[in-house]
Amino acid sequence: DSNLPDNTDVLSVGGYVKLDGGAITKDSSVSTQTATSGSTLTDSLTVADNSNRVIILSLTSYISPADVPTGITFGSQSFTKLDEYGNTDGNSSVWYLVNPNVGTDTVTATWASSIGKRGFTAYSFYNVAQTNPLSGFTTASGTSNVATGSITPTATGSAIFSSISWLLGGSAGAHAVPDLDGEYYLYTGGKGGASSYNLTPTIGSANSMGYTSLDNNGGTSESSVYKIGMVEIKKGNSTW
Repeated sequence: DSNLPDNTDVLSVGGYVKLDGGAITKDSSVSTQTATSGSTLTDSLTVADNSNRVIILSLTSYISPADVPTGITFGSQSFTKLDEYGNTDGNSSVWYLVNPNVGTDTVTATWASSIGKRGFTAYSFYNVAQTNPLSGFTTASGTSNVATGSITPTATGSAIFSSISWLLGGSAGAHAVPDLDGEYYLYTGGKGGASSYNLTPTIGSANSMGYTSLDNNGGTSESSVYKIGMVEIKKGNSTW
């Protein structure tokens, strides 16, 4: 069928045709942050008309570990919180939305009261499992100018995703740059966050998901407290 996507595998057995939707693929992403106090944070994200869509969002806030959003939405659709992980300098959490509506809409994170520094990254992926799309959440933490963590995906075709909250010291412009594909943001005074993904990890082995703290001149910034959350993204099921 010439209308099938290029990355669709077709297998015919005994008159039945099996369609494998292809590898997990990133569609679009957005990154936003603010140091201005408020109870919401918003940005727009465009989701293309692909099969087995999932949005994955990572969020960090600085100052209080209790600053967890009361909810996150994409238009009228609500995200599910996968897990949260924080330290004495703030809170981080990973959220997801299965089968988001196609088109451009607003991602809105809402808090119960006004807070200060906060930011999020959001990614639209497709060919992702629509039931239990994320699994194996794990964390890593430390104090360094090179943050390191690893995760071992277990299922064939899985991808991996990570999010970091980093105090980043007081260097002007210090920011967490992912070793892999991803997004990062900076509040002020060297506080910020980032996220990254690997669409082709080695299944059954530990895969590194690291970040480097850089200053405005591209040099390595000073050692700082960090915490990373990592998760496996499961591939969408094949259909007959």
